[in-house]
Amino acid sequence: MIECVNVSSSNIRQICFDNNSIIVYFHSGGVYKYINVSKSVFDQFINSISKGQFLDNVIKPNYDFVKL
Repeated sequence: MIECVNVSSSNIRQICFDNNSIIVYFHSGGVYKYINVSKSVFDQFINSISKGQFLDNVIKPNYDFVKL
């Protein structure tokens, strides 16, 4: 089951979790899927003060992605 959350961020519009993947929707229209991410990391991401900093410092360096 896909869980999606609209977030307050200057760069990110929505973050979704589906089958151990995080899907990030950007205001610019870009969509990226980060693979093999745990639900706990998703929960930390959506609850972080800065979504962009969490993406840059935690998600991007540690998880493979595909552009959708």
